Amino acid sequence: MQKGLKIKLGVLMVVGLLFFIFLVLVFVSGKRDEKPEPVPLEKRTVTPVQNPTIVTPTPVFQQSATPTIPAKEFTTGVLPDELEDYLNKHPEVEIISELRRSMPLQTENFSMDYSYKDAVFVVEIKPPYAAGRDAFLKFLAERGIVSVDSKLFSISYK
Repeated sequence: MQKGLKIKLGVLMVVGLLFFIFLVLVFVSGKRDEKPEPVPLEKRTVTPVQNPTIVTPTPVFQQSATPTIPAKEFTTGVLPDELEDYLNKHPEVEIISELRRSMPLQTENFSMDYSYKDAVFVVEIKPPYAAGRDAFLKFLAERGIVSVDSKLFSISYK
C-alpha cells in the first residue's frame, strides 16, 4: 500500500515539474526584448474642392411677436364652478388644508406637525394625558373638526 502511494506521488511530482517547465517556457518566450517594427504610415494628399457648395439653413421658427400662453393651461383641469361645488359639499378639505399650513404647533398639552410622507397629522399628547387629549379635541373643535379620524391623525402619548 505504501509502495502504490509513493508511485502516485512520484508521478504527480514529475507531472507538476513538467507543467512548471511548460509555463516558464511560455512566459519567458513571450517577454523578449525585441522592439516591434514600426508600422509604415501612408502619405495622404488633400485635394481641394473646386467649387464648394455653401449650405445655409433656413430658420424653421421666426418669432414675430411675444408668445402668450393662456392662463387656462396652468389650471388643474377643474372648472371653478366644479371646485366650488366640491368645497361646498366637503368643507373639511378647506379646514384640513388651513390646519396643515399652520403646522408645526407646540402647546403646553400637545404638539402637532404634518407628515407629508405619510399624509397624516402627527400628534404627541403631553402629560397629564387626560388634560392633553381634552385640549387637543378642543383645539380641533374650534377649527370645525368634530371627529378624530385615525387615517388623518397619528396620536401618541409622550
